Amino acid sequence: MRRIGLLTTVLMLLASGCSFPSSTGTTTTTEAPTTTEAPAPVLSDAQQAGAMAATEDLLDAWAAGDFPAVRALSPDSPHDLLGLHVAWTGGLSLQTAVYQVTGAELVEGEVVATYQASLDLGAAGTWDYAATLPVAETATGWQVPWSPAVIHPALEESDTLFLERHWPERAAILGLRGITIVTERAVKTIGVVPGRIEDREALLQGLEDYAGIPRAAVLREIGRPAVQPDWFVPVGWMPLVDFLPVQSQLEAIPGLDLRDDTARLAPAGPFADHLLGTTGEITAEMLSDLGDPYRVGDVVGLTGLERSLQRTLAGFPSFEVQRVNQFGRVVEILHTVEGVPATPVRTTLAVDIQLAAEGALVDVELPAALVAIDTASGQIRAIASRPLDGFNRAALGLYPPGSTSKVVTAYGLLSAGYRPSTDVPCPAVVTIGGREFTNAGDRDRGDIPLETAFALSCNTTFASLATTDLGALGLVEAAADFGYGSGYSLAVDTAAPSYPVPFEDADIGAAAIGQGAVQVTPIHQASIAAAVASGEWHAPTILEGEASGLSIPLDPDVRNMLAGMMRLVVTDGTGTAAGIEGEQVYGKTGSAEWSETEPTHAWFIGFWGDLAFAVVVETGGAGGAVAAPIAAAFIEALAG
Repeated sequence: MRRIGLLTTVLMLLASGCSFPSSTGTTTTTEAPTTTEAPAPVLSDAQQAGAMAATEDLLDAWAAGDFPAVRALSPDSPHDLLGLHVAWTGGLSLQTAVYQVTGAELVEGEVVATYQASLDLGAAGTWDYAATLPVAETATGWQVPWSPAVIHPALEESDTLFLERHWPERAAILGLRGITIVTERAVKTIGVVPGRIEDREALLQGLEDYAGIPRAAVLREIGRPAVQPDWFVPVGWMPLVDFLPVQSQLEAIPGLDLRDDTARLAPAGPFADHLLGTTGEITAEMLSDLGDPYRVGDVVGLTGLERSLQRTLAGFPSFEVQRVNQFGRVVEILHTVEGVPATPVRTTLAVDIQLAAEGALVDVELPAALVAIDTASGQIRAIASRPLDGFNRAALGLYPPGSTSKVVTAYGLLSAGYRPSTDVPCPAVVTIGGREFTNAGDRDRGDIPLETAFALSCNTTFASLATTDLGALGLVEAAADFGYGSGYSLAVDTAAPSYPVPFEDADIGAAAIGQGAVQVTPIHQASIAAAVASGEWHAPTILEGEASGLSIPLDPDVRNMLAGMMRLVVTDGTGTAAGIEGEQVYGKTGSAEWSETEPTHAWFIGFWGDLAFAVVVETGGAGGAVAAPIAAAFIEALAG
């Protein structure tokens, strides 16, 4: 310090022009000493390797849940390592964690290791981050002092990590031209507060009368062991449009509590219920099928399009890795993953046509189905099945087509050279290959034009002519022109129609009149009628913009003759009940035998304008008497 002070004085005097004489009369100068900084301490190669190895071993042991190894490398780690590990893996839905230690250095006197983490979060993808951990060299080797930073560098004491999902709003199901069919709509949730009930019988009867909720369902819910007197116990709900007319009656019942809510609904009920489907809490089967990111408690599509197009309608969730403190509050978002918005599904359903179909079946007590198809495109415009708590008969119901299959047989005969005016025999009974074929009522009509035999649905005529003039191959070729064996599929489960090659004469006769091994769905029958209307068979579709690519042109001359014969069915044949004054309705009746003891299934297929349709009523009996009037009601609702 003294030397530095002296040098400073000398420099000041020199600057003022003064000097000190030496004893020899000369002037001397003193140079300042040179100083150098000591080199910064660094880790030796061995120290760096040891610190890195200890860090990597600790992180790998933590990822693997090897707690003895963790404690060996971090002796001050907490007692409940298992609990911390479960919270870490469970909170993040963690699949695997991979660590790569990249270096070690001295930072302010401490050894710090750097590493890269790559955490597989399943459906949320991979979370990559860089971090550091302090490392200490001890007499027994390198150790990593425990802190929450071992789990993640942002964590403080008692913090946890949680992977939060955010599902997008479920998309709507749309109809033709983008009209919204299924979306969230206002409903009233109806609940019972057991302690407020004054007259139990009046409450049960009122719920049944005004809300359609069976008393057994109410008793089951309020009778559960854990139910308390002051609880709100939901027993059902009603769309707001149905609730408003009976609001005053329900509000007057002591013990009821009515709450505003929303539910995913069509505009009116029933409305293509089996096709559109339902939503609800995910089942174990669906959880297994859908996998990550779905979890117990999620609401998903359970049936119909809601189920088959679940991923489209639901989209994909976004994710956040959250740092949550001991009070459950989110204090930091550490990582985000963008989701995929839900996409509306555009169906080919026309609202007015679907409502007409539902209305036509409203009084039908037997199992039934009605399908309507646009004749030019094959797009399904309406699809309805009964009973509502049954399966989708329109798509999955396989039935013998009965005499409606004479459309296919007649096409084959006309293609082979027959004309509508060609006289053909229509005896009461014929025997083909040892099997008897009879007409309805065992009527013998003698020789009549083919078009009359078609209009009156002569079984003996078509069974005989198919056997003698078409044969098995000719019959199957005609069926192929109407889409049998084409293998089309829809966006929901659909049964495949079948027209097996008949090898025996009796089987040929049976197939010609829609019996034997021939099986068909109402959807396919509607497509057959649509082919006659347009001159080309189109595979049915239910999603707008989804072209199946399957189409088969019919011979135009044969098609014209066949259409005329279908018109005669309605004007002068078995289908007069489908006739509507001023409207050109074409059709074919069918009464399909399927049991030796049960009544036949009643069929009517046809077209009107640019709409083709098929109606089936299980065990309904005669198609002309049972199914044809349903078709007429359907058309009348649209003709207005």
